[in-house]
Amino acid sequence: MVRKFIGLFGSLLAMFMPLWAGATHLMGGEMTYTHVGTNGSGWHTYEVRVAIYRDCSSANTNQTDFDLVASLGVYLNGSLVSNHQSNLDPSLIQDILPEDPNSCAELPEDLCIERGEYLFTITLPPTSGNYVLSYQRCCRSPAIVNLITPQDQGFTLLTEIPGTALVEQPNSSPVFSELPQAFVCNNLAFELDNSAVDPDGDSLAYHVCSIYIGATPLAPIPAPPLGPPFTEVTWSAGFNATAPIQSTLGIAIDPLTGLLTGTPSGLGKYAIGVCVEEWRDGVLINSILRDFTLDVVSCALSAPFYAGIEPCNGLEVAFVQTSNPAESYAWDFGFAGPDGTSTEPEPVVAFPTPGIYEVELSYTNGDCAGETSFTVQAQEPWSVDLMAADPECTQGGWWVELTAPVGLPEGASVDWSFGNGAEPEQFAGGTPNGVLLPAGGTSTLQLITESFGCVESDQVTLQLEALPDADFEVLTPPCRGLTVEFANEQPNLGPFTWSFGDGTSGTGPNPVHVYPEFGPYVIQSIAGGGTACADTAWESFSVYPLDPFDPAFDVRPVVSCDDTSRVQVTYLGQPADGLTWDFPGLEALEGSPVVLMFEEPGVQSGVVSLYHAGCDLTVQVPLEVDALAPLSEVSYVVPNVFSPNNDGKNERFELDYRTPDGVPVNGLTNSSFSLHHLAVYNRWGTLVFETDEALAGWWGKDASEGTYYVILESQHACATTPFQYQGEVTLVR
Repeated sequence: MVRKFIGLFGSLLAMFMPLWAGATHLMGGEMTYTHVGTNGSGWHTYEVRVAIYRDCSSANTNQTDFDLVASLGVYLNGSLVSNHQSNLDPSLIQDILPEDPNSCAELPEDLCIERGEYLFTITLPPTSGNYVLSYQRCCRSPAIVNLITPQDQGFTLLTEIPGTALVEQPNSSPVFSELPQAFVCNNLAFELDNSAVDPDGDSLAYHVCSIYIGATPLAPIPAPPLGPPFTEVTWSAGFNATAPIQSTLGIAIDPLTGLLTGTPSGLGKYAIGVCVEEWRDGVLINSILRDFTLDVVSCALSAPFYAGIEPCNGLEVAFVQTSNPAESYAWDFGFAGPDGTSTEPEPVVAFPTPGIYEVELSYTNGDCAGETSFTVQAQEPWSVDLMAADPECTQGGWWVELTAPVGLPEGASVDWSFGNGAEPEQFAGGTPNGVLLPAGGTSTLQLITESFGCVESDQVTLQLEALPDADFEVLTPPCRGLTVEFANEQPNLGPFTWSFGDGTSGTGPNPVHVYPEFGPYVIQSIAGGGTACADTAWESFSVYPLDPFDPAFDVRPVVSCDDTSRVQVTYLGQPADGLTWDFPGLEALEGSPVVLMFEEPGVQSGVVSLYHAGCDLTVQVPLEVDALAPLSEVSYVVPNVFSPNNDGKNERFELDYRTPDGVPVNGLTNSSFSLHHLAVYNRWGTLVFETDEALAGWWGKDASEGTYYVILESQHACATTPFQYQGEVTLVR
């Protein structure tokens, strides 16, 4: 019978005592985590829960409470990544009222259990390796009988966050469905529910596993906790991780359901570990550990024992008692009606319909009462045959038609498995028309039918020949000219025909072709052309010359207002997949165009690295640039006369820009000025010319000789105030 009792763990070291004596109030725990989100940098955030149980009865002689602060260590590749602290949240502390395993069980009179949780929020970057989470505390109860000096042995709670080498999506760990049971009866069979649920839908497997030392009496609360590798506890003679309690027949756990069973044969406290493995796509990605203490107590009443009931053997079931008769019996067979109950010690039951029934039995002997339960799979037996047609060759594999099974119970499920590489690999809920199987190997087709936990199956194994294979590779490295060699990866799986992408074709497994010109091409290879099993492969590639670059550069000085001399350089050659500009004293720059900034003006020598991805080629080109001296601001020289008479001298009214010490300024552009406006008026006040471009001038076209009035407002990018001018200019033909 699966009894959902509240769990008690092995006693541990008191939270605030420096030595283990009197510090046996802690009773173990377990650690789980949930992925709660991903930040903008791609780091993953997890909520980690560390559950701890403590004894609040009179056995806790010091009346020590939970630790106010818990420490969690995160390790990667054996090294500490981070240490996290969590304060005890009083709102998460709850009282636990465990049930008795038997009405005659001898339990402590002032039994008191509390459960507390520490919540940690951690954010970790993606990594290929697994993060290991560790929490440690000392020490265990000296009353534990299966460990040597248990009062000197602490415990470790641990789990792992799988890295990107195992999972594509962030993982959340399984969570135990029920709290662990504290008490079982000596010499009576028990069944303890240690099942778990996984929020990601991963497959779970259960086993009784090792438990680990976590701290010492001299360092009972390590912060940070130690990381892997962890040391297993020291077992007393006759005990180990898979045999942690005294039992003639041992204990076992169902690897699929987590149901822990056994029959104890000795009183006392026993430390035990249960692990839940988390499997995804056939790969083990994580495990969680439950470290707890199982108390084997004396119970006066032994449950009646019945022979095992063979499942799926019809609707009529006989319960045959083999030992421990009781004085009275009350059966409930899980269905309504007069036949759904009985008071017989060995009833024979005809279940009304196929199904899974939970049968409950209450019994008494004197003043003691107990109960047990049985699971009965009531179903008439059936058989199943997998019926598959002969394989037919088709493009990409072998096609096998399938026939739906007959003679199944009503409502039975049908599941197919066709193996790796099949399309589909699995099918559920009916019968597919057929399956496409990979060529050149053995494929096993399996049919599984199930009804109320009863399973019937059949399978067929097929040996399938290889099919034509058109996959090929280009043998000639890139940037080797117009002659290209090709090779089929399976030269014996032909014959082969080729289309080279330039309007020509060829045959054979390994052709050599000369292209008329450089450029991109799409190659097609056909194996077994003209048959039902023909296979076609395509590949795009480009033919490049030995030198794919034609280096050319545009170099332009950039006027600057600070102490830096700037030059803008643009690459003008054939396209390059990567450009790196490397000048002594400067940080390397990439891309085009770039602005090179030098501390001193003058000719600067550097190297440009050009990378061509198609050729996997890097070429270094030397380059010299002339960096102009930077400016602080400019001075304006405004002419007072100009003569647009086509003699090539003083043809237009234009401003002359100079440095503050009178040297002409070169390299200016209109963008070198943050403000510029020039207006020219005739003697009647009519606007005859206007511009906002600093390098533009007035040509005086269609203007008569005479005097004109000029208004100028301009501010160079280096100037702190605008330059303003009003004056006359004379136009002379």
